[in-house]
Amino acid sequence: MFLRHNSDKYQALSPAIPFGDSKDGLLTKELVKANLLCAADAKRALAMSAIHDASLPDILIFNGFCAGKDVYKNLAKIWNAPFLEKGQFESDVETLRKIGVEFCLRNKCLPIIDKDGNQFFALSQPDKFDDLVQFTPFKQKTKKMAVVEENEIIDTVLQNQSEDLANLATLSLKASQSCRDFKVYDPTKTASVGIIAVFTAIALAPTLLFTVLFCLASFVLLMNTGFKLWVTAAFMRGRELAKTSTSAIISPPENMRLPTVSILIPLFHETDIAERLVIRMAKIRYPPALLDIMFLVEEADHATKLALCQAKVPQNMRIITVPDGPIRTKPRAMNYALPLCRGSIIGIYDAEDAPESDQILKIVAKFQTSSPKVACLQARLDFYNTSRNWLARCFTVEYATWFCVILPGLQCLKMPIPLGGTSVFFRRNVLEKVGAWDAHNVTEDADLGMRLARNGFKTELVNSTTYEEANCRPWPWIKQRSRWLKGYGLTYFVMMRKPLQLIRDVGFINFCGVQILFLGTLTGFILAPVLLSFWFLTMGLPNPSAGMLPQWLLWALLFLFIMAEIVTISVGLLSISIRGNAKGLGKWVPTMHFYFPMASIGAFKAIYEIATAPFYWDKTQHGAFHDEVGKN
Repeated sequence: MFLRHNSDKYQALSPAIPFGDSKDGLLTKELVKANLLCAADAKRALAMSAIHDASLPDILIFNGFCAGKDVYKNLAKIWNAPFLEKGQFESDVETLRKIGVEFCLRNKCLPIIDKDGNQFFALSQPDKFDDLVQFTPFKQKTKKMAVVEENEIIDTVLQNQSEDLANLATLSLKASQSCRDFKVYDPTKTASVGIIAVFTAIALAPTLLFTVLFCLASFVLLMNTGFKLWVTAAFMRGRELAKTSTSAIISPPENMRLPTVSILIPLFHETDIAERLVIRMAKIRYPPALLDIMFLVEEADHATKLALCQAKVPQNMRIITVPDGPIRTKPRAMNYALPLCRGSIIGIYDAEDAPESDQILKIVAKFQTSSPKVACLQARLDFYNTSRNWLARCFTVEYATWFCVILPGLQCLKMPIPLGGTSVFFRRNVLEKVGAWDAHNVTEDADLGMRLARNGFKTELVNSTTYEEANCRPWPWIKQRSRWLKGYGLTYFVMMRKPLQLIRDVGFINFCGVQILFLGTLTGFILAPVLLSFWFLTMGLPNPSAGMLPQWLLWALLFLFIMAEIVTISVGLLSISIRGNAKGLGKWVPTMHFYFPMASIGAFKAIYEIATAPFYWDKTQHGAFHDEVGKN
C-alpha cells in the first residue's frame, strides 16, 4: 500500500475530538478562550497529538496555529508555574555544569536564577518535571519549576556552554576508535624522503622494482574484480530479496505514533546554493512539527548564514552556528548539533541534495517495521546534472554501480556496508551508543558504517533516491576523490590496529571483504598507472616486465585485464538498467576505462595528505551549475 500523507487523518479525527480535561485539553481551551487559537485548529492539533510523537506546544507552533510566546505563557498558567522570558533570568552555571550540557540540551531543561535570586528548574515541557528533576542536584525544598520557551533554553545553554559542547564534539569518540592520534609529518620532509626513496629504488633496480609493482598491481586487480563479481552474483541471486529489502512502500502501522526526525545539513561556503536548499527541504512531505531541519554553519562563515537568513527559513528549520575549533570538519559539526536535535531519528543531507518528497515517510515506515538491530538506513544517491558533460555521465554510471548493485549485493551477503555521506538515517539511541562520528575522519560515513557493524547493528537500503550535483570538473573531482580515499585510508588504519579483534567482531569472511573494500580500493588506484603500461605490449611498445615474466604469465595477465574490463562494462550496463532513465548512458560505459585513472591522481594526493594533513577537509564546491532535478 502506497504511503499517504497523514493530513487525511486530521480531517477525519478533528471534528470528533473534544477538548477534555487533560493538560493538553486545558491548554487549547485557554488559547481558544483568549482568542489566540481558533476552535477548528485546536481540535486539529489535538488530533495530531494522538498520532504524532510531538508535544502539543510543538504541534501548535510548528504548524502555525499559534504564536510560541502565547503557547508557553498559557502553558505556564495551566501548570501554575511562572513564565520567564529572555532577560528575566540567567543560567545557574554551577548547577548546569553538575547536570551536564548534553542532558540539558537533550531534555530542553535548564537550572536558572531569576532577578530576585530565586532558583528554578526551567523546562519547555512541564509534564517532564518530576522525571527530570530527580537527575539534578536540586534539594526537595528548593526545587521549583518555571516555563521557558524551548529556543530560549537552547540559546541560554549555548551562550554559556558552547565551548564545552564544541570540545565534546571534537573528542566524543574514544581515542582507540578515532584516527585523531594519527601522526602528522612535516610536508617538506615527507616529500623529500618520498622522492629520494623512489629515485633510489629506480636507480638500484628499476626493472625488478617495476616487475614487483606490476605483479602486485595485477594481484590487486584480480582481488577487486573477483570481489565485484562475487558481490554482483550475490545481488543477482537475491534480486527479489533485494527489491523487498530496499523498498518501503508500506504505511507506518496505524496504531504507531509518527516520530520526530532531525535532519543535519552541514554547510560551509554554500552561498550559491542556500536558497535552493531551503526550497528543496520545504518540499519534503512530513508533518512540520515532526521535521527538525538544522543547517550547521561554521562560526566564521558569515556569508552562508546571511544567505540562509535571506532565504526565509521556515519555523521548523533552524540555523546552528558551530564554534571554531582545532579542526573544521563535517563530522565535528554534526557531533556538535546532535545534542540539539529533537528527533529520535537522525538523518543527514548535503548542501546540494534534492531528496524525493516522500523519502522521510519511507524511512519512518522502514524503521517502524524493522528489527531494533537495523540501526541505519541508506537511501540511493543519483545526479540531476548527468547530461552536463562526459565526467558527469561517468560519475553517474559509477554511482549507479555502487548504489544499485554493489551495496544491495553487500546487503545480500550480510557484509558491513560503508555508508554514504548523505541520505543516511540512524536510530538516535544507537548513534549515541556507538559514539556518533569521528570528528577527525574525513570519510566519517564509511568509518561509522564499520563501527555499527562491529557493534552488531545492521544497515539496510531504502528504495528512495536523493539527487545530487555531480562533481563534473576535473580538478574539483580529483580533490573530492582524494578526500574519500584519504578517509578510507584512515578508517583502515583504525580498524587494523587490532586485526584479531576485527575478525572477532565481523567474522573472517567479512574481514577479507573489508580488506578488499578499503585496502584494495586505495592500492588499486595507486598502482593503476603500472597496470596501464601493460597495454603498451598490445601496441608493440616495450614494457619493463616483459623480459622478466614467462610468456604464459603474460598471456594470463592479458586475459585478466580483458576480463576486468568486461566485468566493469557488464556491471555498469546492469546498473544503469536498474537505475532507469538511462537516456543513452550505455554508450558511455566503455569509456569508464579512461575515467578511473583520474582517481589515481586523487590517490597520490590522498597518500601525501594522510602523512601531512590527515584531518584537512578539502571542500567540494556546490552550486557551480543550476541544473534542475528531473531534466535528466
